[in-house]
Amino acid sequence: MRRRSPAALLLLALALAGTVEAERRLAVDGGAPSWLLAVGRLAIPTSHREDGRHRHYNERCSGTLLAPPEGGDARLVLSAWHCLEYYTDLSREISFEITDSRGHALRRRARAVASGGGMAADWALLELDTPIPADRREAAELYPGTLAPGARLAMAGFSGDAGLGAGGDHLTYDPACRLTGASGPDRLTDCLAYKGASGGGAFHDGRLVGVLSRGDSGGLSIYVPVRRFSAAVERRLR
Repeated sequence: MRRRSPAALLLLALALAGTVEAERRLAVDGGAPSWLLAVGRLAIPTSHREDGRHRHYNERCSGTLLAPPEGGDARLVLSAWHCLEYYTDLSREISFEITDSRGHALRRRARAVASGGGMAADWALLELDTPIPADRREAAELYPGTLAPGARLAMAGFSGDAGLGAGGDHLTYDPACRLTGASGPDRLTDCLAYKGASGGGAFHDGRLVGVLSRGDSGGLSIYVPVRRFSAAVERRLR
């Protein structure tokens, strides 16, 4: 077999590198839009049977704190149904953690109060045991309209990748992705996110347009649009 020269190997490596999905995400820090701080982290005690044995672990997902219609303290969190699928022991507490407007971590207990009931409607609402005061929180407002393909989005969550997401410890977001089409009633995007970002938010002009449901960790992410759960949110916010 003919051996390639070092220069040829370098050119081959550069060509292959060009085919890999570029890292478009940014870390949410002091320079990020403040509305991204509405996205927090959920730890959900989970138990299910796998290969004949029970597994017990904390499911780590994301969730978005929702703004009350008249302002005031916030108590509702939007996430994905599949994050709660194996939450069966109600004596064990769900934890929600968010960074407040002063940069401090706030933790609350949460309980599930409504959901779509399956992957066909992959959304869930949780209620905090203690509301987060208006002067200490960012909370997301729901986007009232319908977006057309090509609309610009931002998608945020606690991705569990070993890179920018740091195993789910850092809130990250794709600041400039787009709506690309539909998958039944749900919406397709080219946003980049990883496992752990499920339940996070898709935003347009700083307002929430949907909840992240699933994707391929390579530039395809699917969200459930607001219109599919807005009635449930409105009932809970009354």
